[in-house]
Amino acid sequence: MGYRWRGECSGCFFFLSPGLGAGAPAGRLYHVALESDGQIQVFDVWESQESFEAFGAALLPILAALGVDPGQPHVSPVHNIIEG
Repeated sequence: MGYRWRGECSGCFFFLSPGLGAGAPAGRLYHVALESDGQIQVFDVWESQESFEAFGAALLPILAALGVDPGQPHVSPVHNIIEG
């Protein structure tokens, strides 16, 4: 799952974590957040679509309260993970 949004919200990332399970929501396996060309990009790997949807139910109201529209997530199946 990936989200990408543009605008003055690089600081928003730091406000999101406490409201979303202190950085370790149930079912999330990996999380990467970066800024590139003025866009915040977030990439997460979830153990299931259901875990992702439960997280989205918590994430979207927080983003709305911050005035952030993340658009539609990009969702793709993971075919391989190599660590190290």
